[in-house]
Amino acid sequence: MTAAQMISLARKTLVMDHPFWGALALRLKIVEDPTCGTAWTDSVSLGYDPNFVLSLPQIEVLGTVAHEVGHCILNHCFRRGNRDPYTWNCACDYALNHELILAGCTLPDGALLRDDFTGRSAEWIYDRLIDEQPTDEEGSGTPQDGNEDGNEDGNEDGNEDGNDDGSEDGSEDGSEDGSEDGSEDGDESKDNESSQDADDADSTTTGGGGGTQQPKNPTVGEVRDAPVDDGDEEAAADLEQEWKEAVIDAATLVGKLDGLDGGTQRVVDDALTVKVDWRHQLHQFAQEAATEDYSWAHMDERFIDDDIFVPTLHSEGMGHLVTVIDTSGSVDRVTLSQYQVEARTIVETCNPSRVTIIYCDYMVQHVDTYEAGDPIVLAPHGGGWTDFAPPFEWVEEHLHERPAALVYLTDLQPCGGGFPEREPDYPVLWAATGHRTDAPFGEVIKVE
Repeated sequence: MTAAQMISLARKTLVMDHPFWGALALRLKIVEDPTCGTAWTDSVSLGYDPNFVLSLPQIEVLGTVAHEVGHCILNHCFRRGNRDPYTWNCACDYALNHELILAGCTLPDGALLRDDFTGRSAEWIYDRLIDEQPTDEEGSGTPQDGNEDGNEDGNEDGNEDGNDDGSEDGSEDGSEDGSEDGSEDGDESKDNESSQDADDADSTTTGGGGGTQQPKNPTVGEVRDAPVDDGDEEAAADLEQEWKEAVIDAATLVGKLDGLDGGTQRVVDDALTVKVDWRHQLHQFAQEAATEDYSWAHMDERFIDDDIFVPTLHSEGMGHLVTVIDTSGSVDRVTLSQYQVEARTIVETCNPSRVTIIYCDYMVQHVDTYEAGDPIVLAPHGGGWTDFAPPFEWVEEHLHERPAALVYLTDLQPCGGGFPEREPDYPVLWAATGHRTDAPFGEVIKVE
């Protein structure tokens, strides 16, 4: 069979065996693209490298087609914004691939998979990949595609597709998606990286805007931005809405006929969930909780021309912020490490004059206090069952001032304990990392 016939057969098989995915695969125009290395989608077309397709067994061709369709279902082509294209591509793959496997698909070798990214949004994963990037002193600026112990996603020295020196352009395949023979431009020069990057910009980036980086390890395919004119937000919104309606129609039809498997249902739920940037919500919360007072350093400009000097209501930032970190047994090691990242984000966003960090499981295990400008060093204590009341009791007993706000990083699972009986008289924000999003008081935001 030719590569085109293999793609066509994969779509037909999806229609028969995975009708939800098959119905949506038929929406994409098939484009042969020998320069792309593997495959790509921009929500309108599905491009493929015939050499890559011919190197795969048919079952993995089917998985590749489903993979590209999945990016469209999850609106990945509309959500990149100003993010780095390569890192965004990796984040989208991590967000999608586990769900594809649950739905019964087989992906080619090199598919990006990490257990700690399961069930997370591409935006959430992207932020973690950025945090994992080595500094200039440590090496390349590309995100790590695997864990340090060399799992199937690979690392600098532990993956067969990686290279020993971790250089950005030195991988065997030299293409973003990791085809065996590499892209046309991938092998031309290892000595002129800046020239190489410019030459490969069309074939290695995942859409317009941002820079281009050569990956260390292969991915299944490429996410490109939707093909709309720059700044044409209305056209992009219309195209995105078309996909959402198509997802609803396919899910409704297949659900009535055969029902959706667990993996597919999760993809549908994620596709139809409104994505909210929790950091934006946090910023709004911080503004509302910020200390405000009349300041002579900031005059009301409306009266200055009349030589009348009136102080304005001004806020320099939040006052004393209390941040509680849930260290109970229901919070695993990976989530605890994520809490540390989020806690720093909270401090940077809220600009507090003082920060008190409380570590609590069923009791307050440890407390640290930092003044404005102090580096925040987190060292979690705990591991028992959960009770949400002790931090509020500690604040009431030990703080000699009313806190500007309390932010509680938690999975909101009160295992063995409960919530305070009385609502405090200061703002409370529950930054929820689990599936539960309800609390008896305060504001709850989903951290993703």
